[in-house]
Amino acid sequence: MQRRDLRRIFGAAAMAAMGTGALAEGLASAYLQARTAAYRGDYAMAATAYAEALRHDPGNRMLLEATMSVQLNAGRPERAALTAAHFAEAGGDSQIADMILLVDAAQKGDWAGILARLEAGGSVGPLVDGLAAGWAHFGRGDVGAALAAFDRTAARPGLARFGRLHRAYALAAAGRHAEAEIAFSGEGSEAGPLRLTRRSAVARIENLSRAGNGSGALALLDRLFGKDLDPRLARMRAVLTDGGTLAFETVADAREGMGESLFTVASALSGEAADGYTLLYARAAEHLAPDHTDALMLSARLLMRLERHDLAIRAYGRVAADDPAHPAATIGRARGLLAAGNARASVEVMDALAERYGAMPRVQVALGDARRAVGDWGGAADAYAAALTLHGGRDEAPWRTLYASGVAHHRAGNWGAARADLRAALAQRPEEANILNYLGYSMVEAGEALPEALAMIERAAAAEPEDGFIADSLGWALFKLGRAEEAIPHLERAAALEAGDATINDHLGDVLWAVGRTREARFQWARALTLGAEDPVRIERKLAVGLDEVMAEEARIEQARLSD
Repeated sequence: MQRRDLRRIFGAAAMAAMGTGALAEGLASAYLQARTAAYRGDYAMAATAYAEALRHDPGNRMLLEATMSVQLNAGRPERAALTAAHFAEAGGDSQIADMILLVDAAQKGDWAGILARLEAGGSVGPLVDGLAAGWAHFGRGDVGAALAAFDRTAARPGLARFGRLHRAYALAAAGRHAEAEIAFSGEGSEAGPLRLTRRSAVARIENLSRAGNGSGALALLDRLFGKDLDPRLARMRAVLTDGGTLAFETVADAREGMGESLFTVASALSGEAADGYTLLYARAAEHLAPDHTDALMLSARLLMRLERHDLAIRAYGRVAADDPAHPAATIGRARGLLAAGNARASVEVMDALAERYGAMPRVQVALGDARRAVGDWGGAADAYAAALTLHGGRDEAPWRTLYASGVAHHRAGNWGAARADLRAALAQRPEEANILNYLGYSMVEAGEALPEALAMIERAAAAEPEDGFIADSLGWALFKLGRAEEAIPHLERAAALEAGDATINDHLGDVLWAVGRTREARFQWARALTLGAEDPVRIERKLAVGLDEVMAEEARIEQARLSD
């Protein structure tokens, strides 16, 4: 770090008062550790290191602001609120601090305090300010003022759908379901019906049911979601089909409404802003509404993208076992365990989930993925086969499931089933490079329909010219067709694109040997050995006696097997 950066952070007076050694051992050391941890997304470590830095300089506003952010992202909202309060007392002013203090006030039910803070100029931004004002009025029992605040938000450029949506939520939470449906539908408005997300669609269906229009709620559910329903939607449909009435669960009160406001912002930011920034809003939402499963799931997904697998696993684990989202959360937890390097635990989690939810295709697919990660190709193939059956067979299954099943069957040694799955996947996605490459390469390995296999791989290579594995397949297919000279440039390109792949280097060695470049061939084989080749014994034999003798030995063994 340059000296001028330290001056900006710690101030000239602090720099003058502290020697270089003291900086390295104390404040600067803790700060650098915190910054490094925060950059890695290790929010818990960053919070600890920032706390140590603050011990040296408790009134430093820059440190306080950084600390409250990592505390919130680490799932420590109460500590973040204390830090934000110290920041404000020290004269600090920031949107993040205002958001954290707003959340703390909402958690305590201090609606008058929220309105006073907003009136005094505290601001998170036009959207949050407007929605927060509406829910604060709602919390004080003034529904009219709440609706007026949401209308003012809707009148601002770009914020119409957010203001209209929260107006509908507030009306539904107040029990005014007929008016809420007008807000959802846009009846009498030039703006038309609200554009619905999955969550707001569920809210509208719930509200229609509460308004006494069960048949309309059922029709809307069927129109929006079709037949492939997750557990929550399936439960809702069962209630409506039986003539029952749904509860309005999306927003129950002002605190949940405030949480919904922050979730609305987090959802809008997701994929548009930095994941660490978006996470602040998702964490705030889950703090205000602990049962807000969608906020929990969003936090977990963001943490997975940030590679904070420990925090993601914890977030997924907070989804209750009786929550309709439990299967999806458990799949997320299993993937988090896998990403964290705990593949065996991932399989155990998925095995347990499949015992309870084995009739769900997505559970069987996730089970197959987990088994595949530990090299259990037979078990993976069984799980994918179960998923195909649940989908109604190969003709009805998604191409990705067919592709995964084909790969698993092939690796498990069942080429017939693999071929059928891969052909079915290709029928759905005839230009998908991964399918073309895998099926074509497998056909080459099986010595089956080589011209057709080559044509498939050539199409894949044209679609993905920078894919080293596809370039390898093309070179290998040409070699199998007796066109070794043509194969060499493709395999050399593959080795350049994927220099660390043992199989590609082994293939290049074989082709170089076939054209008489034996010294180069031995170099490639030796390199394949150092890269962890799947069959090191065969490569060592090639290094000892050459490819021709190895192939002759294998031919004699095969002849003897056939004779027996």
